[in-house]
Amino acid sequence: LRLDAAGQRFERVPTPCAGTYFGVDVFGPDLLVYGLRGNAYLSSDAGSSWHKLETGTDANVVTALQTPRGLLLLTQAGDVLLVDTRLRTARGLQSPNGPEVLGAVAADERRVAVARLNGPGWLEWVPTER
Repeated sequence: LRLDAAGQRFERVPTPCAGTYFGVDVFGPDLLVYGLRGNAYLSSDAGSSWHKLETGTDANVVTALQTPRGLLLLTQAGDVLLVDTRLRTARGLQSPNGPEVLGAVAADERRVAVARLNGPGWLEWVPTER
């Protein structure tokens, strides 16, 4: 939904995918929605048009984080993806495997605190592409 300030009411905004979304976030001028099967979409015009982010994964995207390194997407499988909003892509960063990731909070440019199926922990990665 988007607020129509003049009419003081919310209006429905069509989304690009009929699948399940797990989150919506605002990063600078961009609106980001993400969810099931690695789907993530960017809008730079408040949801009037959408552009698919090529994530290269079919794992569920469970959270998006703004970090000193840039915008990251984390998947339920533990993938850490660095987003390039200009190219509309997300490339994988090396990360260790482990139990399912349910949520995360940025700690610094190479670590995030994660909520996993078996409890809290850390994800750390070497800044290389995989």
